Amino acid sequence: MRKERTTRKWILGAALLLSLLLLAGLLTACKGKDIVSLARLDKGDLYVTDKYGNSVMVADAGRFLSVLKKAERIKAGTGDSVDLTRATHYLWTGQERVYYDWENKQAIVVDAKGNKTVFSVDLRDLLLAIPGLPPVITEGTASDPAIASGFDEISKVDSPSAAVFKTGDGAIVMVAAGKKPSGGYTMSLENAKVGLGGVVELTVRLNPPAGPATAQISYPYLELSLEKYADLEVTLVYTEDGSERYEKVNLAVVEPGQEIVVFKPYRGALLTERVQMYGFARWDLGAFMVTVHDGHSVLGSKEVKVTHSLPAGAPEPTWSAFNFMMDLHQAGSPSGMVEFAKGGNILVRIPVSFGGK
Repeated sequence: MRKERTTRKWILGAALLLSLLLLAGLLTACKGKDIVSLARLDKGDLYVTDKYGNSVMVADAGRFLSVLKKAERIKAGTGDSVDLTRATHYLWTGQERVYYDWENKQAIVVDAKGNKTVFSVDLRDLLLAIPGLPPVITEGTASDPAIASGFDEISKVDSPSAAVFKTGDGAIVMVAAGKKPSGGYTMSLENAKVGLGGVVELTVRLNPPAGPATAQISYPYLELSLEKYADLEVTLVYTEDGSERYEKVNLAVVEPGQEIVVFKPYRGALLTERVQMYGFARWDLGAFMVTVHDGHSVLGSKEVKVTHSLPAGAPEPTWSAFNFMMDLHQAGSPSGMVEFAKGGNILVRIPVSFGGK
């Protein structure tokens, strides 16, 4: 009997020990299942791909892996409600992918069975620092209402134009399609990529009315927010006579507090003996001087007064358009500057070149 009790105690003890060992092993396994091990990101070169299809190999992968290993796992079951279409990037080494939701700061690992494991981690600074990838771009209402409030006015242009407003480290972009014969037009960002010299090339599509549209003239435009400022080129894509047309858009760069937006002449434009000055000035600017020089001599100058035709009872606008032609003297050097100034203070400088008739 005593021997039987001893045997029973030994069996219970062995079973308890085995349970503890299994539990310890399970805890160790769970603890090791971080993003890096789940997605096997340390098994080769690390790549990042954005939602426009741009892929770049991460030169300093160690920094990414270090941050990812510290990511906090969100409770089980959360992955079922995760929408991968919200992802702005995905990271990969082999077949496994880690999707990243910029807005919610979440990384989602998807296994071969489609199961999602969600982690909380902030990769924003690391992603913005990767050369060769465009900054994160958000379509829709701009993040700075003080800037966006004037878009209804500066979008009223005859031909496609764009303005990029610097805001700290980022920027807000307005792409205007120009004057259209009816309402119902929409615009969307179709592609973004980094071109020569690090210039971010944006392709914006103008979509015609999908159904019946109002006969009233419209000026469609698109608002974009850039998480990080970059030199831009904008191309507008639209359909005309059954064929797709691609048109490079004049781009105005607007510094914080700048009171003039200049669409023509654009930076680097080749000026002849007669040049168009076209853009918008702050309603309360009053008057300003436009001067063209070649570095040695003044080739032309004109005072411009800010005016606006307002119907009775209409609220004061934010911006007022200016549009005039200026005759220039012959330049003595191949390059120069167009300056917009008030009271001796330079408001905008546009570098240009000279030549032709």
